[in-house]
Amino acid sequence: MSTAEVFREAMEAYDLDGLIATLAAGFTLRSPVTGRIAVHGPEEMRELMTPHLAVVQNVRYFADVGDEHSRAQFYRATVGGLYAEVATRLELDDEGKVRDVTVYVRPLPALVAMAAGLVVPIARGRHGAFRAFVARLMTSSLAWVTRLGDRCVTWFA
Repeated sequence: MSTAEVFREAMEAYDLDGLIATLAAGFTLRSPVTGRIAVHGPEEMRELMTPHLAVVQNVRYFADVGDEHSRAQFYRATVGGLYAEVATRLELDDEGKVRDVTVYVRPLPALVAMAAGLVVPIARGRHGAFRAFVARLMTSSLAWVTRLGDRCVTWFA
């Protein structure tokens, strides 16, 4: 079984250890929310994926294309009850380990719900309750606005 298949199956099974086992030591994940931060290495990925596996539900892959060095995997899921489609670009090293991941999420309300579900526990773990509170204020406001906008979009179109 290829590393990309193991990665995909671990995501669907919510198998954090199986997912981490696919990563190269110099692994990087590029955020779908901001270009200002990235996740580096398997331990930071574990820190990110712990809340991710709690927030993103019903992961079901529907496409996987590419070759032994570069894959694009696509899944549908729910995030806070919202429909989401996620595209993940995997770059593999010469040993077949995942060295680089870039994630894309649509639609916007699902992306914001995902960010809100991840930033609060990460901020709490890294910086304490005050920064987690500030993160919750910022992301909950943004989540509310994007959900409202999504409901109203046909009125503007």
